[in-house]
Amino acid sequence: MPNGSDQVYLVAGSNSGNSQDYLKKAIFFIDKIKNTKILTTSSIYQSKSYGPIKQSDYLNQAIHIETKLTPHRLLDEVLSIENNLGRVRKERWGPRIIDIDIVFYGDEEISTPNLTIPHYDWKNRDFFIACLKEISCPFVEGNGLSLKSVKKLI
Repeated sequence: MPNGSDQVYLVAGSNSGNSQDYLKKAIFFIDKIKNTKILTTSSIYQSKSYGPIKQSDYLNQAIHIETKLTPHRLLDEVLSIENNLGRVRKERWGPRIIDIDIVFYGDEEISTPNLTIPHYDWKNRDFFIACLKEISCPFVEGNGLSLKSVKKLI
């Protein structure tokens, strides 16, 4: 992709229905976003759910992309993918068919009501760190988490 592109790291997660299939579909649709190219994806990792609601384990996968889209336009695209795959937002930290987070967008720092980059809580989420480390995300090198709660599946 020519100059003017940014390096972006996403993490997709699912813990409802056929989670592996939802992750595959998310990758398929991310690859169809205009002016965006998938550079690499991590293996799929299994982790305990995050937050106060008891629920099934999550499957998570990191996606390194290059895009010419602005951060807010990219957010619109990933929210559209979530909606098209059937995500319904009922409760914070509740079960999800699919969740696609923009964790890093180049070295941008954004804090708006609907978008925070870097992701506001990435340092406390082993499942982000495990799959981002696998694809050599430069922002997570040397993070001291033990990653005991995360299991590589594929």
